[in-house]
Parts: sequence; C-alpha cells; structure tokens
Amino acid sequence: MYNLQRTIKTVEELLSMRKDMLAMHLLRELAKSRQGEYFNRNGLLQIANAYPVDRQAEVEDAVTEAFSILDQSNFFKWAREPRNADRGFMMLTGKGEDMLDASDEKILEWQRAAEFPISLLHPKIAEVSGVEFRSGEYGKAIMNAYKEVDIAFREGACLDPEFQQKHGDLYGRPAVRLAFHSKSGPLADKSPGTKEAEREGMSNLFDGATALFRNLSFHGKNPYTAVETREILMLASLLLRTVDKAVARLSSP
Repeated sequence: MYNLQRTIKTVEELLSMRKDMLAMHLLRELAKSRQGEYFNRNGLLQIANAYPVDRQAEVEDAVTEAFSILDQSNFFKWAREPRNADRGFMMLTGKGEDMLDASDEKILEWQRAAEFPISLLHPKIAEVSGVEFRSGEYGKAIMNAYKEVDIAFREGACLDPEFQQKHGDLYGRPAVRLAFHSKSGPLADKSPGTKEAEREGMSNLFDGATALFRNLSFHGKNPYTAVETREILMLASLLLRTVDKAVARLSSP
C-alpha cells in the first residue's frame, strides 16, 4: 500500500533521519498513494513490512512520530463522508497540498517550526499558541501568547485590593507599568536583596514586550520567521513564569 523504500532504501537511513525530514518523505508517499483524494491512515504501519523484521518495531515508532508531526501541522483532515472517516480515510488540507510543491526555503521554515519542542513553553502558552505555531500561523501564535500574558498579569495585580480599586479597568502598557512599578507595583519583586534597578528593568521588559509583540500581533502584522517566533514565544513563557512567581508572593501569608 505505502512504500517508503522507494526513497529511503535502508532501515539505517530511515532511523537516523531527523523526524521532520522523515515526515516530508511520508507526506509525499501518502500523496502519491492516494485513492482519489483520500489515503488511509490505518495502513501506515505496513510501511515497516518493507524493512528487516527485527527493526520493524523501530520503524513503526519512527513513522508514527513523523505522522504526528504532519498532523500537528494541520496537513491532514478527515474524509468528508462520516463512513469513510470512520474507516480511517483522510485527505490533505490546503496546507498539506501546498507543502508538496513547496520551495526548499518554505520547507526549511516549516522544519524549523516542527523541530521546536513545544513542551519547553509555559503550559498556558503551549496550550494557546502551540497548534498555531506548528501550522505556521505565527502571527496568531504570538497574539494568543501575549494575550495570555496580558490576562495573567492583570488578574495577578488585581489580587491586590488597592490595585483592583484604582486601576482594575486598565489594560495594556498603562496596566503593565503600574503592576510592575518598582516601588508600588503589586507584582514587583520587593524581596530582601532585590534592587530597585532590577525591578525597573523587569517593568521595562514587560512594557517593551507588550508594546512590540502584543500590539503588533493584534494589528495583523507579522514579519517574524519560525525561529524568531519561537523565541518570541519563549519570552512570553518567561514573562508568564515571572507573573506566576509574583502571584505566589502575593498569595503567601
């Protein structure tokens, strides 16, 4: 049914291949073997039958991981007819079709996104931005991440009754500056040994990130590559972890 051995001759080559590169071979094989517009995912593991018996379990694991990478990139969707979907038939999405004829540059861009371990992100950032990042919707991924940061620091600052009363209706940069004000901000780290310059630096970091990434994303502009976007998401994760620590300080007796 499927025969990856047409392009990957040996089991050693297959198992040593980066999973995102294996995924591209798999995508082309699935497209080549379609019946009409459909392929059947239930036959994927039969790919292993072309390789030595004692390595077939390893091949199955590698193929499963490669398929998962493609699926997370939104390259597939279920067959239109419920009875076909129930039998395991799937089809390529528009993104999947585009990738078949993509330039080397576009494939490299996708690979850079696919190789990034989403688990490194703060769980909330991974939840709201992971799928969008994997599928190349970088602007939406950034927007979702910094919206989550915005919600988190506002909710955290509002745990302070005085902040809630005076500034609870503020959003964006004005709220950031007040929440992390080096002297009066409820989220500023006033632990013994911390310096005002450090608190001011943290305030500037949040303010700058909010001004650059949240506002840029919400206006629909996205000049960033996959590599730049994943670093922007890592910054959002750092900011959110900083908020988590600040909320823990506010909540402690």
